[in-house]
This record gives sequence, structure tokens and C-alpha cells, in this order.
Amino acid sequence: MTSKNRKSTAALKSGRETRPAAPRTFLGKRLAEKRKKIVESGLPLLNWEELEKELPERRGGVLASESSLKKDWLRPEEDEAWRNL
Repeated sequence: MTSKNRKSTAALKSGRETRPAAPRTFLGKRLAEKRKKIVESGLPLLNWEELEKELPERRGGVLASESSLKKDWLRPEEDEAWRNL
């Protein structure tokens, strides 16, 4: 990774980067098209922290599972069942 890339990544994580770089790869071009559609739709772009939180939720990952489990596990009946273990 070049120092220029490191600076860009740091700027993105801090939320200060607002102008995307010109895409050079097929994937980069596809992502740029997706970003353009989101901006045109009026939806807000996610910052780095919001993105890291939303990805696992959309994929049904740990964050989504944890919230589902809380409903069943954080009950007095569960505390009683596990008390002697």
C-alpha cells in the first residue's frame, strides 16, 4: 500500500473524504456507478463506522444474531436455568 493510499483510507475512516477517486478497475467502475445512484437517490452515504455496523447486519451476522438472542436469553427463566452451572 502506498502512502497516498494510506492517507486516503485514513481520510475515509475519519469521514473527511467526500470526493471519490476516479475508478481504474472494472470493480471500481461498478462501485462508482452504485455510489452515483445512491447519491442521486438522496440517500445519505454511510461513514466508515456506520458501514462497519451495517454490513454484518445485512449479512445476518453477529450483530443481528446477538440482538435476536438477547430476546430469548435475557429472561429470568434463563437465569434460573443456568444458576447452578
